[in-house]
Parts: sequence; structure tokens; C-alpha cells
Amino acid sequence: DMDAALKNRVKGDALFLRSYYHCLLPQAEAAGEDIKNTVSSALQKGFSKLDLLTREEFDAQSAALARAQEQITRLQADIAALEAQLDALEKKQQEL
Repeated sequence: DMDAALKNRVKGDALFLRSYYHCLLPQAEAAGEDIKNTVSSALQKGFSKLDLLTREEFDAQSAALARAQEQITRLQADIAALEAQLDALEKKQQEL
């Protein structure tokens, strides 16, 4: 499933970046507040260049996708019902 693969990739990338971020911050603290701020700023710049979503944005997009999928399912059912009605009407018309 393409969506699952994309979600897994995004989660993997986020975990990697989070781990990388958390590994660097303690080292920066040991070297001093100035270095910590510099590293934090550089990482934030790097994160901003990546096409990442906040958790809230991701959740909102997931919910929107779920709603769209539900609507597609309903519409497919409606189409199937209309096609059945059309078939029945055509059959009646042929019998006349």
C-alpha cells in the first residue's frame, strides 16, 4: 500500500532526525550554551528545509484522507445501486 509505505518512510525519517537531534544536544550542552544555540539553530534550519509535517498537520491530513476514502466507498455503493436500477429499467423496457 502506497500510503502505508509513505507513512512508514515519514515516520522513519522523523525518528532518525529526532534521534540525531537528541544525540547532538547533550554534546552541545557540554560545550556550552552558545554552541547549543548554534547547533539547535542549524538543526531547525535543516528541519525547515525538509518537507515535514507537524503531528497536528499529519493527523489532520490522515483524517481528511479517511473521510475521502469513506465518501468514495459511499459513492461507489450509490453508483452500483443506480447501475442496478438502470439494468432493471432496461430489462423491463425490453420486456415491453
